[in-house]
Amino acid sequence: MLLKTKGKVVLIDFWATYCGPCLFEMPFSQTIEKEFWDKNIAFVYVSLDASKTSWEAGMKVVNIKSRLNSYLRISPLNSGLIEFYKTKYIPKYVLYKRSGQLVNIDAPRPSNPSLKNLLIKLTNE
Repeated sequence: MLLKTKGKVVLIDFWATYCGPCLFEMPFSQTIEKEFWDKNIAFVYVSLDASKTSWEAGMKVVNIKSRLNSYLRISPLNSGLIEFYKTKYIPKYVLYKRSGQLVNIDAPRPSNPSLKNLLIKLTNE
């Protein structure tokens, strides 16, 4: 998965099917993904659902169609990702430059226009 993001701006979206704010943000996230699909940005959706069944059902509810293994499910109880990204709440968004440099560990939510502005800036660098 990391090789697929090399040289791209990366937006990581931590979410879960049981999270109301996550489900609210998902259509905004998907709209941004469609807008920037050809702009060399990798959109990575990381589900914190502990159950594969609930994760798969949730993907259908929010109409996520897995592309290039961008959508992952991890167990929140034994994942170093949660500690690494200091994930105390969801939804959470993390943004990286093409160089792999962290831009924002608490990036704006997709419903916030400032995220789109950040993506425009990063894709033009």
